[in-house]
Amino acid sequence: MLQATKDHPISQRRACVLISVNPKTVRRERPPDNLEIREEMHKIAEKRRRFGFPTLEHAQAEG
Repeated sequence: MLQATKDHPISQRRACVLISVNPKTVRRERPPDNLEIREEMHKIAEKRRRFGFPTLEHAQAEG
């Protein structure tokens, strides 16, 4: 998408419409990866197989 806006005189919004992508996903920057949190989530997931990612994310946010 960014290449299209460099090569052609179109806006980011128009380029996103043309390739069917939400502009928010293009502009969003990924947060830095936290290895400690990732390892803790894997430990919880191993203990509690029924927990899905949203549940683990909620548990991580609480404490």
